[in-house]
Amino acid sequence: MKTIKQKRIKIFNTTYTIKYIDKIENNENKFVFGRTNAIDKHIYIATKNDNNKKLSNVEIKTTLYHELIHAILSEGAYGKESDNEPLVEWIAKCLVQLNTNNII
Repeated sequence: MKTIKQKRIKIFNTTYTIKYIDKIENNENKFVFGRTNAIDKHIYIATKNDNNKKLSNVEIKTTLYHELIHAILSEGAYGKESDNEPLVEWIAKCLVQLNTNNII
C-alpha cells in the first residue's frame, strides 16, 4: 500500500483536514474505522484495526468515502442525515463499487 499522507479538502466553502492515523477509538474506547468532527473540521481515518493489523485499501477507501459523506451532509442542508449511519454506509459502499467499476 502506498504511503497515505494528510490532505486538506474543500467541501463547499469549508476546508477539512483528512488525517490518517493507526487506530481510532470512540467515546466508549471502542475501535472505529473513522470519525468526522464537523466542529474542528477534521476527518480521521484508521489505517490499522483494533488488533494492530493493517486495513486493506478497500476498507480505507470505504471509510474515507463514509466520513466524506458525513462531512458533506453536515456542511449542507442535510445535517440531521449525517447521523443516519445506515444511509451514510450504503452511499459509501455504492461509491466504492462505482469507483471499482471505473464509472466514477
